[in-house]
Amino acid sequence: MTDVLTLNEVAGALGIHHRTALRWVQAGRLQGYKTPGGHWRVTRAALAQADLSAAEFAALVGVHKLTVRRWCEAGKLVCHKSAGDRGHWRIPMSEVLVVGARSASTLVAARGAGRPKGGSK
Repeated sequence: MTDVLTLNEVAGALGIHHRTALRWVQAGRLQGYKTPGGHWRVTRAALAQADLSAAEFAALVGVHKLTVRRWCEAGKLVCHKSAGDRGHWRIPMSEVLVVGARSASTLVAARGAGRPKGGSK
């Protein structure tokens, strides 16, 4: 396995379109570099260091952003609060790679049970 990824490989790993990966690199949200041939590359280390907002993470795994907030508060996700007054939850890109796109049920199963199924009294 190589430590350098193409934008298509980054997009596949994150479950996003390759143009989104390109926009993230061009905007500086994801650190990458151009090869002499003009192709973009991203290192695995740079991918692991990038962060997503709770809303972006929620869209990738197919759940509501408030669900992601609850997971962060319960310790089911590796999260941190952003600096500043508002302190929004940020999720490391490495967590997306662990969880995988569109696999919220895998997250709950791997990190501990959520609410019990069925009615409560």
